[in-house]
Amino acid sequence: MTTETDAELIEQGRRLFASDWQFVWASPSIETLPPMVGLEVAFAGRSNVGKSSLINALTGRNALARVYVLIDSRHGLKDVDLDVLTTLDKAAVSYQVVLTKADQVKPAELTARIAETAAALAKHPAAFPDVLATSSRSGAGMAELRGAIVRLLAERS
Repeated sequence: MTTETDAELIEQGRRLFASDWQFVWASPSIETLPPMVGLEVAFAGRSNVGKSSLINALTGRNALARVYVLIDSRHGLKDVDLDVLTTLDKAAVSYQVVLTKADQVKPAELTARIAETAAALAKHPAAFPDVLATSSRSGAGMAELRGAIVRLLAERS
């Protein structure tokens, strides 16, 4: 390659990574990889090797898109939910817990569920500390969830 070709490739790479990039999927095993769609690039490596830092440096971002993890407020955090949180922590993906079906839990129980969920999240480095409680049926918490998303978008722009 010539110096001129190298410079052109570097400029094309700069323009490519200056565009909008979105986190799509973190997968702890080959069995849970997403379905193939178009041209994809993946980075693989053991935990704490620097995958997220490399991706963030390439895309010029400090962090990729927040994930909202939905938890049934009638049951609270289950082992499968904790596995998801741990995977997101390892991938350094910011996430926030949204308790669903809040209308199906007594107010005192919901308050306790929010507190216990917040306490559990304190042990997870990628977790956003605010727990939102929502009900699709009654509309409770929808305004707060919309506000949280607007705040996130404002922080990212």
